[in-house]
Amino acid sequence: MPLRNSPCRCGSGQRLKHCCGWLGDPAERPGASLPSPEELDALTTARRVEIFRQQRQQGRGRPIISFELNGARVVIVGARAFQGRWVFFFDFLTDYIKNVLGRSWGENEQREAANAQHPVMRWAEHLQRQMERAKAQETSRDGLFSMPATGAATAWFELAYDLYLIHHHAREEDQDAINALVARLRLAPEFLGARHEARAAGLLLRAGFEVSWQESVGRRHGGQGEFTAVHPKTGNRFWVECKCRQGSGRKTPRFTHLITNALSKHAEHERLLFIELNLPEPQIARDGSGWPAWVASRLRHLEATADAALPRAHVVFSNYPHHRSLEAQGDGTGIVLEGFRTGMYGLGQPITLESAIERRRSHPELEALWSSIEVHGHIPPTFDASFPGVDEANRLLIGREYQLDDDAIGTLESAVVDEGAGTASGIFYLTSGERMIYEVPLSEAEMHAWRRDPQTFFGQLAPPGGPMRGPLDAYDFFATSMETLSRQDLLSAMQGRPDIEEIRHLPQPALLHLHVLGLVSSLDQRGSFPSPPEWARRMRPRRKLGPSQD
Repeated sequence: MPLRNSPCRCGSGQRLKHCCGWLGDPAERPGASLPSPEELDALTTARRVEIFRQQRQQGRGRPIISFELNGARVVIVGARAFQGRWVFFFDFLTDYIKNVLGRSWGENEQREAANAQHPVMRWAEHLQRQMERAKAQETSRDGLFSMPATGAATAWFELAYDLYLIHHHAREEDQDAINALVARLRLAPEFLGARHEARAAGLLLRAGFEVSWQESVGRRHGGQGEFTAVHPKTGNRFWVECKCRQGSGRKTPRFTHLITNALSKHAEHERLLFIELNLPEPQIARDGSGWPAWVASRLRHLEATADAALPRAHVVFSNYPHHRSLEAQGDGTGIVLEGFRTGMYGLGQPITLESAIERRRSHPELEALWSSIEVHGHIPPTFDASFPGVDEANRLLIGREYQLDDDAIGTLESAVVDEGAGTASGIFYLTSGERMIYEVPLSEAEMHAWRRDPQTFFGQLAPPGGPMRGPLDAYDFFATSMETLSRQDLLSAMQGRPDIEEIRHLPQPALLHLHVLGLVSSLDQRGSFPSPPEWARRMRPRRKLGPSQD
């Protein structure tokens, strides 16, 4: 340990006790200066951007914990530390899955005949060949290369990522159940079911749920679900059961028996089922029909014909056919959220704006899960949520000064991306006092980074953009844009309403809600939102449910 009177190792020239070893108030440290308001604002903005980007890439669970030490990368997973020469998170995942499944297990599987090998070993073999081809075709100066997301690559990395999430969030009391899950993954006959269970846990963990694993002994006797999921904000608990259609060779696939089997089990909490369809020829038509519409129709038929004693449940249907098409980018991957005897989440069923708002208020857990499925569908490429392949020292950041093509020097104030041209148009405040627009070309890596995270690409947290998909998107946009308006401002804007005298006494949030509803209704009447497709209008309507099932 260095003496406090020795020179500080940071190179400042001060003694350790007066520099990095100062133990008193930071503001009273010799030579210390407090940051200006502008510097504090910049630091706050940078931190908000960092947190947003981290959650955008890694989800709302426990973030990746990693740092560099003596030229190596250290990654903390739960209570364990791993060290290696990994550049990207994908590099780490490849080593991690080998570590979890066991290197000796992998070596034993490699000795088996090709047609008898475990599915994971076939994925690894195909992935290795694809990487070798990609390296031969395209390798940058620093040894980096890109390759398509084939079935083998997607299946391999997604399993590795789900296993990482499970171990990273695991509690000590869950270790036996998780070890049992890994043991089932090693057994080819049980692999598909165990893989689906790991995926369901990964989806919930990315959405911020806390997962409490059930004892595997209880599950094997058919008395329990896979695990319990707890939403941290509401504390509501969900009994989670996972079922995977194994494929029986039937011309018409069956899955409703999986639901009735799951619902016949005892559950102490609200039921959440994850059903993997594992379809042999999955298709999703461009108009949004295909297997999702078929699944929803079959579920509604089951609602109408099943034993009345079957309880209600929320059902997440998925189809991940990567293992069926290892050399190509498979078609038909997707997830659908449905309700069984809940009256909610019906694919193709019309829902009013006020009902959608109320559903979001009354079921924040399911809304959080679905939002996470939409946003956090990619594996994070880096350990620190940075953009891979992007030159951080030279990329465009609002507030940073640049020397421009005509040798002018200016500070970037705002910018937009032209995706078709692959450029960014920025407004620069020049040292001459002028404001000028310059067009800056973007690299392929920068364009990819912008597509993944347009809100923070320029170093600040911009409002979400893109087309409004429906009335709920419009409601959120207007409500966010007008949330700072006072009661008086809102009443002035609503003077033309026939009920203006009745609503004058309402508080600001209620007035804002009514005003935004009126704006969205006006847009809807003018046909500003896309109409539902024909297939949705033709779908089997949901049977009206009694009060006891709502």
